[in-house]
Amino acid sequence: MKALKPALMGIAAVGSLLFLLSFGVEVLESIKWWSLLIGAAALSLLPESRVIRAACGTAVLAALIFFIVLLFENTGAGRKNIDLTEDNRYTLTEGTKAILGELDDPVVINYYVTRDLRSVPADLKRYIP
Repeated sequence: MKALKPALMGIAAVGSLLFLLSFGVEVLESIKWWSLLIGAAALSLLPESRVIRAACGTAVLAALIFFIVLLFENTGAGRKNIDLTEDNRYTLTEGTKAILGELDDPVVINYYVTRDLRSVPADLKRYIP
């Protein structure tokens, strides 16, 4: 246990340092919050009191869940559309599926979108280029 304490302090220090450097160094921007989370997780294991460790661990776990949910939200992996309209307005009918299944030639779709990124949904931003 005595050898673990300096290692945890080092991890916490490196995580905190990366977090602070990320405000000035643009390359580290993508790992800003993850480094803070890792540093906080290492710090949560240091105190001798079980109550303090449990409180810190709970805070780190809540932050981890928050970042994972945020990751799914921003990548679109967690977004699945379900058509709950009364007349299934946004669902392909069997006839449309049959017509699409009979196509032999590739279909070209011209996609037009505004460059104003604030009004474009996150799922469609990846198709802009």
